[in-house]
Amino acid sequence: MLSQKIHLTLVLPGLAGLSPEAQQVLGTAVPDCPGLSHLLSISRRHRGQHSLEQQLLNWFAWPASMDCPLAALEVRGELPQAYSKDAWYMKLTPVHMLADRDRLVLLPGKELSQTQSQTLFGTMNQLYANEPWQLLRGQSGAWYIQSKQVYDVQTTALGQAMGADLNQCMPQGPDGAYWRSVMTEMQMLMHQQLLLEPRQADSYPCNGVWLWAQGILGAGPSLQSSWTQVYGDHALLQGLATLTDTPLASLQQAQSWLQQLQQPCSINAGRHLLVLPALPSLNGASLSNWGGLLQQYDEQWFCGVDHAVQKGAIASVCLWTAAGQEYHCKPKRWQRILPRRRRLWYEYMTSF
Repeated sequence: MLSQKIHLTLVLPGLAGLSPEAQQVLGTAVPDCPGLSHLLSISRRHRGQHSLEQQLLNWFAWPASMDCPLAALEVRGELPQAYSKDAWYMKLTPVHMLADRDRLVLLPGKELSQTQSQTLFGTMNQLYANEPWQLLRGQSGAWYIQSKQVYDVQTTALGQAMGADLNQCMPQGPDGAYWRSVMTEMQMLMHQQLLLEPRQADSYPCNGVWLWAQGILGAGPSLQSSWTQVYGDHALLQGLATLTDTPLASLQQAQSWLQQLQQPCSINAGRHLLVLPALPSLNGASLSNWGGLLQQYDEQWFCGVDHAVQKGAIASVCLWTAAGQEYHCKPKRWQRILPRRRRLWYEYMTSF
């Protein structure tokens, strides 16, 4: 019975196979991740196209016919004291806008330092103090607009706008012009407030903002969660957990749970969802830093999960990675695999 076993869905956004160019740059510095490698060796890959946000909505059975006000749902999750069900919300994300011939292209911006973020956040709230909206900053570092007034504007999701011609993605609708002017003012303010660093080969400094994910959540739809327990600090995960009354725990508690699984008696049978912090973009961090962080994840998470799978404490694992790729791991498979050359994790991700 499903309820008598533990079925784990493990989410690591940003995990992707290394290109030949990246492998050549890393050379012998490619991280050896034995836990991840073994899990992939007993897995079957399923291709997907969903973003993490859309996948989370699917996992919590958000109605496909209903638009989701992501900003409002995230504020409800990570800023419950500031959340108002009658307020209108929108996400504000610092980005890099690159002039490419006759168009602007949106790219991920290098993360602002804490000092830069605090200074810019305070200055922007002062600048717009007379507007019917204010800026909020979540525990995750995300920025939101909270407004008493409802705006009629259509925006483009950040993931869809990345790499696209921004002339086709700017805010539209009756209030679109107002928010385009706000974006322009904020861009000028960033140039004034921030000492923009020269662009390096592996990063782009933030020089603008992107507005998206607007709407009112209200009471929200009535959703039925099938998760026994969810773990993570992702804002949308927190919002969906509170909306569905799903037990939510921190990543620190998740590590304690994994350690308890090493005991002879398994606990908390059912479906568990664990969302880890995303790996940085390979275009936004050096490969060595990216590889070092992945190695830490292997030591902290994948090795423990792999050990629990081999002991039978976890019946199955679904590993969700970049671009919606899913790897379904079942412990019975590893017993049938013939001895073969030990392979690195990224070889499995590129050869399935």
